[in-house]
Amino acid sequence: METIDGYDHQRLPEIEGTLLWGEQNLQEPQVNYLEGWSLTNESFDSPKNQQRMRLLATMSLTFSNGYFSYVLGISGDNHQHAYEVWQGHSEEHAQGVVHAHLKDPIWYSFYDAPLGRPVGGDETKGVLYENREGLFIREFTNGWAVYNRSGKEQQIEFSETVSGVASGVEDQRSHTLPDLDGEIYLKSKSGLETAPTVDVNGDGVVNIQDLVIVANALGAAEPDLNDDGVVNIQDLVIVANAF
Repeated sequence: METIDGYDHQRLPEIEGTLLWGEQNLQEPQVNYLEGWSLTNESFDSPKNQQRMRLLATMSLTFSNGYFSYVLGISGDNHQHAYEVWQGHSEEHAQGVVHAHLKDPIWYSFYDAPLGRPVGGDETKGVLYENREGLFIREFTNGWAVYNRSGKEQQIEFSETVSGVASGVEDQRSHTLPDLDGEIYLKSKSGLETAPTVDVNGDGVVNIQDLVIVANALGAAEPDLNDDGVVNIQDLVIVANAF
């Protein structure tokens, strides 16, 4: 699902509803994908772009089991940049090289957080924190994802000490989350669960043999790499991406 722009209090519920509809109505193999577009008038790693990325990433985490990407969103083959997209890119413009950045994905370290797998089923999607309007939370094996469009800064109290991935606040039970922002809160290292390995046959390398094992198990209960209850195309994609 492309969203392009308009990530405000009025439009965000519409995007949430579309995500939930996809979770409830798309048939197998189900691929529910949310795509956010960056602010093109400033660097993709600017504070505003990183906040927008977190907002949409945690929306995806709290409302779906799907995929998320944050793209440059710079349209047109002939365009100008407000910043250097990558080192030396301005030289390509000077040489007249025709190209586009509309769908160029951006990788943020936020994505590397070892959040684990969702705890529970569909009933955990789109759940309010303490019935506070616009504040959503979802538990994962290694922590929680929290998404805030409530219109104000929120204080979240956890049952154990956790650390904010973006905020850098470590080992606290109480955390503050600004409006139109999101955060991943990780349990202490002793509480982290190791995710199932994509090296399905345990031979020390991920290759076609692992892919074949998963393909032959389609519809079965194991090896269920994303813990959604069944071996399906999503598990195949996980193995293929680990080649």
